[in-house]
Amino acid sequence: MTNMKTKDVAAAWIERCSDIDSYDDQVPFFLFARNQPELCFGLILEIFSLIPHDIQNETFLSLSAGPLEEVLGLHGEQFIERVEDRAFKDPAFKLLLQNVWRHGMTETVWKRLCKCREMPGPAS
Repeated sequence: MTNMKTKDVAAAWIERCSDIDSYDDQVPFFLFARNQPELCFGLILEIFSLIPHDIQNETFLSLSAGPLEEVLGLHGEQFIERVEDRAFKDPAFKLLLQNVWRHGMTETVWKRLCKCREMPGPAS
């Protein structure tokens, strides 16, 4: 991804999500999540900024149940504080967490994520 901008990769992922029949999210996110978690988390936030924040939207659901779930499953301790902070400040991000499953998260990270889903925050 050295020659591509984050926004370009995010746009390509969103476009691939819109074609659910041929969609395969294994590349690049699962590799990024394993080997470049900061890059992966940045891409997740970029995609989040570009899509509708709607629990009925397939791309929104795919982001939470795919890349976000994967990066938290592999590197939850590294990101949980940022997730908590963002969920407290942004009701749409808290909504994104509703479709994340445990997927390898430690007990501590999972409990903290579950609390994020219910924490009070600013009015939406």
